[in-house]
Amino acid sequence: MPGIFNFPYLNLNSILTVNEQPQQLGANHHYQQAQTYLLLYVKSGQVILEGPSNYIVNPNELLIVPTDKQVSFAASVPETTALHLIFQAESTALNDLAYHTFSIADSTLLTQISRESQEIAMLRSRKPEIAHDVEIGEFFTVSCALLYADVTRLLLTLSEQTIKTRLPESVITEQVKSDHSLITTNQQLAYSKTVSGTLYKNLLVNQIIAYMHQNLNQTLTIDLIAQEFLVGSANLKKIFKQETGTSIMTYFKTIKIDTAKKWLADHQKSITEIANQLGFSSSHHFSTAFKKSTGLSPTAYYKRLIMTK
Repeated sequence: MPGIFNFPYLNLNSILTVNEQPQQLGANHHYQQAQTYLLLYVKSGQVILEGPSNYIVNPNELLIVPTDKQVSFAASVPETTALHLIFQAESTALNDLAYHTFSIADSTLLTQISRESQEIAMLRSRKPEIAHDVEIGEFFTVSCALLYADVTRLLLTLSEQTIKTRLPESVITEQVKSDHSLITTNQQLAYSKTVSGTLYKNLLVNQIIAYMHQNLNQTLTIDLIAQEFLVGSANLKKIFKQETGTSIMTYFKTIKIDTAKKWLADHQKSITEIANQLGFSSSHHFSTAFKKSTGLSPTAYYKRLIMTK
């Protein structure tokens, strides 16, 4: 289904799947497709989503995750009903929406999206009539346009909510202050503790790794991470080592060096730019860390890439 309702801030290119149904215990749904996103909304019950980060999604909560890497989800309790939507879109705003859980107070828009997708599916089953009956063909086109408009509106509403959390105090109104629709990472972690200690540890580590990827330009410390995730430093170090087999700071350095390798291979950034964007105090400091990790300076590493192509 091609994009119909587009404008510069958010181009919704394609809606691949819209599916609302009861989720059977033990039935896992897997998705992986580059430049594609999964939107998951839980109407009742509870769903656990596993991917680069793990999440618990409770009733009236919504989560968006990219599916460049495989993600899977399954009901964790009986009588779970969920809506999942697979879409492709172009917008930097999606970076802010991904991996955040939203609390949905009014599900009217999601209900409309589900109903519109069912109408489209019904019309698709009558392809000969769409082709030869003008009214049915027009109704199909309008239904598709409404679906794209409503999904776009949903994404923009979520964008609005995330932007509100970053507004300066001078423009924050009482209405904005009272908006608690964004579920925080720490709320997710607190809830997971009540479900399972093992799930809490797994979720904590995955959330920290996601946090590292989002803060590659920072000089993170164990104490800073511990404060961010409301956990003691000693306990944090112990849990992270148990779950990953390595220390927090070693893991963070590895992410930075792996990112540097990718950027060197893409040849889109200078060594100075890479050093700055990965939080190194100087290009010399970056080169020293890179060589310690790979055995080669950044320049030598890039030359070797060129020679092997």
